[in-house]
Amino acid sequence: MQKNLFAGVISAAVCASLLVVSLPGISSAQPMRMSPENQAKMLKDSLALDSVQTAKAVVILKEASDARMKAMQSAGDDRDARRATMTDIVKKADDKIKAILTDTQKKKYEEMIKNRPARGMGRRGNN
Repeated sequence: MQKNLFAGVISAAVCASLLVVSLPGISSAQPMRMSPENQAKMLKDSLALDSVQTAKAVVILKEASDARMKAMQSAGDDRDARRATMTDIVKKADDKIKAILTDTQKKKYEEMIKNRPARGMGRRGNN
């Protein structure tokens, strides 16, 4: 009897831990975003940025992140306006990043931008 109880407790604990691990993916409306520091590290690795370029990229990406957060808080219910604002913020950040890159890095970055998945497309019936 005690052996069955122990097996039941272990099974329940395993099921509960699996549920907890799976909930964030199910309940979150948007995927987790990378921090500006992690984004800059990705750019450093992808584009072979030097330390000065990486530091500048962190500043640019933090500014863009702050602008996105502020826009999300003040956007209200107008999805089209929010989308336009977000697109503008991303474009400005891309332009600032391009300004710190060499010509070779800029070509690679433009290719990265071209291959970047469009956010928000296909969700909620394209509303």
